[in-house]
Amino acid sequence: MRLETAVITMNVTLEMLAAVVGLLSLIATVVGVFISRFGKIDEKVSSLEKAIYDHKVAAATTYVTMEALARFDERLVRSEETFEERITRTEERVLAETRSLRSDLSSLLAAVSRQPPRRRGLASEDT
Repeated sequence: MRLETAVITMNVTLEMLAAVVGLLSLIATVVGVFISRFGKIDEKVSSLEKAIYDHKVAAATTYVTMEALARFDERLVRSEETFEERITRTEERVLAETRSLRSDLSSLLAAVSRQPPRRRGLASEDT
């Protein structure tokens, strides 16, 4: 009975081993199929990733360009305001200088008009 049990156990063990080997070969086949398909999918995924990367780079470039243009526009607006302010300040300085020169000229004319007229030929009479 022991011998029969040993043979039955051996048969069961061999059958189990054959089943495990068959299952492993089936798994290896399925994995091989998936690897071959994923290889093709990998190429598609990498091309899609490259396209997405290119679009991201293009979007980033556009964003940076738009930001640079907006900042340049802000600087232009500020420089226009500054230019107008400079013109106003220059006009004010010119007006102040003109008033100062008019005042100086008026006082000079007043001083000249107060002085008695010089006689011509005084130098010849002295000699």
